[in-house]
Amino acid sequence: MTRTLAIHDLPDEDATRAFARSLAAMLMPGDVIALEGDMGVGKTTLVRSIADALGVPSGVVSSPTFVVINQYAIPGRGIAAAAHPLAPGQLIHVDAYRVGDVSELENAGWDHLFNVQGRPIGPAAAIIEWRSRIQEVIPKDACDIVLEATGSASRRCAISIPTAWLEGSGHRESARRIIESPPTRCPVTREWVEATRPSYPFASERARLADLHKWFSGEHSTSREIRPEDDQDVSLG
Repeated sequence: MTRTLAIHDLPDEDATRAFARSLAAMLMPGDVIALEGDMGVGKTTLVRSIADALGVPSGVVSSPTFVVINQYAIPGRGIAAAAHPLAPGQLIHVDAYRVGDVSELENAGWDHLFNVQGRPIGPAAAIIEWRSRIQEVIPKDACDIVLEATGSASRRCAISIPTAWLEGSGHRESARRIIESPPTRCPVTREWVEATRPSYPFASERARLADLHKWFSGEHSTSREIRPEDDQDVSLG
């Protein structure tokens, strides 16, 4: 299976939360996000942010290290309120850190939640921490994410998505946006904007119009004088 890789730098926790909102917007029933990264890098924090974007109260999301699997109902708010494919459904959170062998997953209820291909059953998506410990049961078309700490709050994220999600009948516009564009600060409000937001790179259409008004009013300026060839390029476009 061919895959497409992107690496995004997330300078702070707000940028990471914006990235999580993009992931939440991309999720479909049967999807698996497989996470890797050192202890304490923020894997559970990313899961909590995805859950929050789906309308799951972030306070109820915790690392299921000892129980291995947690399930969270996705209510009709957050992204789910806009006819999200996972609503009503559930988010399954797996922490495989203490799993010594995949046979141990049966006692945790794996067989009731996942099919033989390792995909969640029904209107559900799953996020699995420490994927390398249960590699045998991870579906080949999982979305792979590796988190790396680059500072006290900054992270580097390597995301690998099946190319089938980007083209052909399985095309997902949200997946393409995630690969092509990292979260960015809105030039007007300065809040972090996820790549899947319709108004990206602005926080809202109102912010976009405010920025446009600055150009028309002369509040914005170019870094150099306009040259004749610039006008020619525009006419050719």
